[in-house]
Amino acid sequence: PPHEVTPRRGLEAALAGKIRIVDSAAGADAAVVFVGLTHRPGQDSEARDRSSLALPPLQEALLRRTLAENRNTIVVVVAGSPIAMDWADRAAAILYAWYPGMEGGHAIANVLTGRVNPSGKLPVSFPRRLSHSPAHRTPRSFPGDRETVHYDEDVFVGYRHFDRAGIDPLFCFGHGLSYTEFAWSDLALETARWEGEGTLAVSVVLTNTGPRDGAEVAQLYLEPPPGPLPRPVRTLVAFEKRFLRAGESARIEFELSPRAFACFDEARAGWRVDAGRYGLAVGASSRDLRERVSLEVVKDGFEPVGA
Repeated sequence: PPHEVTPRRGLEAALAGKIRIVDSAAGADAAVVFVGLTHRPGQDSEARDRSSLALPPLQEALLRRTLAENRNTIVVVVAGSPIAMDWADRAAAILYAWYPGMEGGHAIANVLTGRVNPSGKLPVSFPRRLSHSPAHRTPRSFPGDRETVHYDEDVFVGYRHFDRAGIDPLFCFGHGLSYTEFAWSDLALETARWEGEGTLAVSVVLTNTGPRDGAEVAQLYLEPPPGPLPRPVRTLVAFEKRFLRAGESARIEFELSPRAFACFDEARAGWRVDAGRYGLAVGASSRDLRERVSLEVVKDGFEPVGA
């Protein structure tokens, strides 16, 4: 990039005269610790998979010492994948910055100082321990059998695995906090009985009930009935991000096609929709669902590959 704004430069620009680089955080009003991963082998690299969720040892030691010294410690993580966070409940706040680019320092400072109200959502689930990951359950899937890695998860990848296994992740798929609060109401369907043809309209009212303007991502999940094929407990089928002023409400509308209700039938080489009672749930994440309705799909459907 033509230039780079580091986190230190960003904070110094936003909080002129209030930032100090110290050896000990004891006695400070607040501490900000930056940790993360790099593109070195064994971290966020292309050359090999990670074998551990742990931070590099020196970073881990610095983080734990700072948390012990100052209860008002903010942890900023710069990484491209989840890390182990058994310390999470001791941090005053955690900002997962991912790899924020050349203006990352300003972006991080804007969120930490409240100039920007965060509205990001996790695109993955963060496991509490490596053994909770579906890819690390057996040596067959990781590190693999000689030069062969077996992808045995089927469709149960990410949050679908955690839901099926009944495992509580550290941070769930779709999770993300804000400096304001949102309420959900009046989840509605255009019909409670659907032929499975055309599109189905679904809507919900989202209200910013907090003191700050902000954006929220409305996430709509489908919960299928029992059927002949294995299916996830719930699947994200639609989402929309909406900015609302403090106190403002808006109705968010989704349109679902038959594909949203379908699962793939390998034996028949196509997408099948089974008749039955489906649930639709909307909320702020895959584990924070606020409103539910049910829908009767009255007949089976099938779409062959290439149709």
